Amino acid sequence: MYASEHRGAFPPSALNGRHLALGESPDAPGSSRDLWALPDGVAVYPEYLTDITLFFCPSSPRFFPEDHVGPKGWKWYTDGQALGVAPSLGSFSPLCLNDEQSYVYAAWMAEDPDVWASMTLAADCKLNMDAGLGSEVTRNEGRRILEEDIDLAALDPARMKTWCQSRCIQVTVSPYLADGTPAWEAYALRGNGGGQTIYRLREGVERFLITDINNAGASAKGQSEVPVMWDATQGLRKDGNGQFNHLPGGANALYMDGHVEFIRYPSESIPCSPLMVAMGGVW
Repeated sequence: MYASEHRGAFPPSALNGRHLALGESPDAPGSSRDLWALPDGVAVYPEYLTDITLFFCPSSPRFFPEDHVGPKGWKWYTDGQALGVAPSLGSFSPLCLNDEQSYVYAAWMAEDPDVWASMTLAADCKLNMDAGLGSEVTRNEGRRILEEDIDLAALDPARMKTWCQSRCIQVTVSPYLADGTPAWEAYALRGNGGGQTIYRLREGVERFLITDINNAGASAKGQSEVPVMWDATQGLRKDGNGQFNHLPGGANALYMDGHVEFIRYPSESIPCSPLMVAMGGVW
């Protein structure tokens, strides 16, 4: 429905709502902070998403709607942190829908875990690192970036790896795969179809997954093979959060054509690859 009214485009990902919580200008550097793995709340609520409890997996052992959703259907925080504190009278929760809990949404096309990792790190770099490691763009700049395709050739792979390493070590208990490989060494930087571009989700975008122009029928992937949203899969974080929504291990994935498939862990597919679980507690 959203795509039919937005020239085929899927909703953008959400930006951190810190500038709203702290009263910062959307033109202030750092007001975007980072990318959150949900559709942008302003873009989808309430016209396309009427009940935000749908963002909570009923099987999740960690997150429950009653802990996060107020009586009028909003999430509440204070300065983006404390739960259970309602916004001031007459105001809307500044972080409404913009903090992923049970699910992960990708506003760009990722056909495999390597492209997902490349997409995730590249989006973070564009929002936080274009002017140097740790720099942050404004929220208005961030909203523009979220509508663009990602050009991997314009980014520094070494800086992306450094960013991945520092965040994984900071947040996760063990950012390593079962064979001991660290997450920041376990991905191949790659765009859609093996190229240098990761495309924003929009109707027809799957045509860019053709890898052999001489045999397009054999190498093309349809919408039934492009995941857009899935259960969060996380390694254990230092704050105690982590694990799967579904035990003993697996996740539901929603594909571009609308069908849902359960993927068991471990798998080489999104979202249950060892790489995605190792990085999932961070992004």
